[in-house]
Amino acid sequence: MSATTPTTWLQRFGDALQLLCGGKRPSNEMMAAWADKSSEELQSFAASHGPAWAQGLGVIDAAHILADQPTEGVEHEHRALEAQQVPAVPEGWVLVPVKLTREMAMAWKQAGEVAMSTNSTRYAAMLNAAPTAPAPKEKP
Repeated sequence: MSATTPTTWLQRFGDALQLLCGGKRPSNEMMAAWADKSSEELQSFAASHGPAWAQGLGVIDAAHILADQPTEGVEHEHRALEAQQVPAVPEGWVLVPVKLTREMAMAWKQAGEVAMSTNSTRYAAMLNAAPTAPAPKEKP
């Protein structure tokens, strides 16, 4: 395949893993399962076939970096980096603005005026008053 032939991200990821794993290439199914987070088998493959000084995840991270930097000037397929950059909110956590809003400050103050209030109840009131995070914008 020449440098001017468009490639898929999975092809480049496999090429990078093959380079890093002494010429051994994982199956496309194994790489796809890693990419969609349905299997961790690739980590064992990378640990077994990668350099002795590297951990499996380190080899995979290096392959990601190589696959994300294809030849310039060619319309290669890219993975959806935007979706990967939006952190998931773990259960029991909420997103709040970096700067305290007026509504949040007022909720904290008002909860403190209630008899027997604690910092926990004031904090809960403030979180309830926080605005919801905006939805990610879709690219055209």
